Amino acid sequence: MGAMVPDLEVLVYQLLGLYPDRLVLHSLIGALSVDIILTVVLVKLLAHAKLEKIGISGFASAKLDKYFIISAAIGSLSHVLVDSLHHEDNPLLWLIGPTYFTGPLVVAFGAPLAHSIIAAAAIAIIAFMFKKLLNDSGYGFSLVFRNPIKAMSVVTSVLLV
Repeated sequence: MGAMVPDLEVLVYQLLGLYPDRLVLHSLIGALSVDIILTVVLVKLLAHAKLEKIGISGFASAKLDKYFIISAAIGSLSHVLVDSLHHEDNPLLWLIGPTYFTGPLVVAFGAPLAHSIIAAAAIAIIAFMFKKLLNDSGYGFSLVFRNPIKAMSVVTSVLLV
């Protein structure tokens, strides 16, 4: 959840027609403060959303302890740092400096290829994680294709314990 929270800012700003669409939630300070608070709020809200019907479980049993906070911080920081590789207008030092940075992959390859490189890496990491979590739970990766709701349920129940 912490890794997805920064993009709430992009969604809201784009819906409102505001630019730039990255500010506090995509900064280092925001990742370690506002993003963590939003992650806690969203997990609490999702605990009451009855997501088990679509194969997502475990939010109700999430413990808001120091490990949760550390996990939220790692997720948010990783999002901000990965975005800083392949986006223009990265406000990493927001609040202490107005400078926006252009990601090194954008400078080296241009925005479309930079986005494609990161997307390919993300897909590979997610597939590897799903495979490992399903195998560790006694299922094979083919469960994703045979019964995607069951696969999602297995993965989320392992991740949110």
